Amino acid sequence: MCLYDLRVLRLLAITAPIVQRPATNPREQVIIIIGILIALALIGGTAILILRRRLFQKETDDGVAGSLFEQLRGMRDRGEISPEEFEQTRQAMIRRVKDSQSGFPSPASKKIAK
Repeated sequence: MCLYDLRVLRLLAITAPIVQRPATNPREQVIIIIGILIALALIGGTAILILRRRLFQKETDDGVAGSLFEQLRGMRDRGEISPEEFEQTRQAMIRRVKDSQSGFPSPASKKIAK
């Protein structure tokens, strides 16, 4: 035998006990399979819960309204609009937000729309 064959045989002798596992009994196999199924069910349930929340979540325009108010304040502070125009626009925006939340338009917002 050559030196290479001896190295391979020595490596096999060292790793053989590691590679060969004792056979598990059927009860252990069933417990492992049940544990894996429970873990998959929990992961799947969590994924479905997250997807449902994202799909059925009400979309709000609070962020848009807030940034519009900031832009309006900036225009007032820079002198691009008068304080009276700022107040009128602010009141109109407040009415529209309240109307969209209640579902019924207020009489004041009907006058503005005309």
